[in-house]
Amino acid sequence: MKQKRIAYLLIIAMLFSLSGCDWMEERAREQALESIAERETSDKTSTLEGSISGEEERATAEENIIAAEDPAVAGAVSAKPVLGDGNADYEGFTYLYADELMTEGKNAETGATERERLVVYIPRSNYSDLGGNFASSNAWGLYLNVSLNGFQLPNDYQDKTAKENLEYIVKSEFTVNYNDDYRDITSSAVEETGGPAYRATVSYIEYDDVGNEYNVRYNTYFLKQVSASRIVVIQISVHSEEATEQTEELVRELESFYGFDIDWDPVAAAQRLDGFDPQSVWVTVKEAGLMFEIPDGWIKNDVFTEELGPTYVHAKGVTYDSVLTVSKQYSVYDWGEFEDYFAAGMGDMILDEIQARDTGVVEYTEISEIDRGNFDYAVKLISHISTEGKIELSQTTYLGYKGDYMYYVIGVDDPGVTMGAELAKYVFETARFADS
Repeated sequence: MKQKRIAYLLIIAMLFSLSGCDWMEERAREQALESIAERETSDKTSTLEGSISGEEERATAEENIIAAEDPAVAGAVSAKPVLGDGNADYEGFTYLYADELMTEGKNAETGATERERLVVYIPRSNYSDLGGNFASSNAWGLYLNVSLNGFQLPNDYQDKTAKENLEYIVKSEFTVNYNDDYRDITSSAVEETGGPAYRATVSYIEYDDVGNEYNVRYNTYFLKQVSASRIVVIQISVHSEEATEQTEELVRELESFYGFDIDWDPVAAAQRLDGFDPQSVWVTVKEAGLMFEIPDGWIKNDVFTEELGPTYVHAKGVTYDSVLTVSKQYSVYDWGEFEDYFAAGMGDMILDEIQARDTGVVEYTEISEIDRGNFDYAVKLISHISTEGKIELSQTTYLGYKGDYMYYVIGVDDPGVTMGAELAKYVFETARFADS
């Protein structure tokens, strides 16, 4: 059965190819553990680490706000700052303090050293890292990273739009450098927030092998073109297991200064964990230039993988009843030929041509155009192997063209089983393109 499956999949791949038609991962984890240990032994009513209590800080903040609004003392306190205004004198925040980012470089024409500066406000914390054009800080389960013209940007960022730059950053974090521990990933599109500024969110459930538990991560990415030569990039991550009531107050202050909504909902986070079943986990994998999720019960088969490319089987005791394989090939043909055939109502001719090229083992029963989704063009082929009229294997093949490449997602099932076909459909429709 194994050899027959391998031959079957290779035939399909051959026929189609011939047809002309961190910013912060490890460091943040260490800091989180230190922070948790410290809070467990400290006074639960205290707010941020420091020499004054939370009540005193709030009182100070309220006095500053009143003073700023009172004409009699106008000018005694700086106006409430926003990102890009250069105001470093405001003392009305309870949880934030001002710092300055700086980057420098040579003027290409004059050779003179030019410096770019940006005032930012970051959480008051013993866990801060400041240096040059980058700052990070964490408090109350919120981790902030902010950079000026930072390393997260692509090398050619000056030639890209603000939206393109943020898309690059998010893709780098969650596609190219994905983490196997991420589960139930939910992401938004990159959306404009006003001016040359964009925001995106990514949330997921992550297994903590230290605490032996699952937790929710809410990540917000923000990029703003502050001036012609200054781009600020911000990542804020909220960790559900560390968040407190103070986290929500800290979020509001950050939103006030930076001017974008931070993704954090403690009620939704709790509900998400309550409804999460680790036994039905879907694992994120990256294969053949695609990133997709498969159920935990599917196991990579080394023998098939060596012959076909990345192949997963559904275990059934010591055997298996369904197979999923994905592959990527360079295409020397134009997918437009497929499209022309179907447009002319000649889809059956394609099926006949594929059948004619086969060795007689496989019977092809259906070929059709399907929703292209993330691909430039897509078709679906259904076929099976029979012996004396009895079906032994059924196969569903999805072929997608993207740029100069063809991507195959193939599901194979024993009689009466449809898991391979169903998973192939799901993977083809939901897969994201990943850098190889």
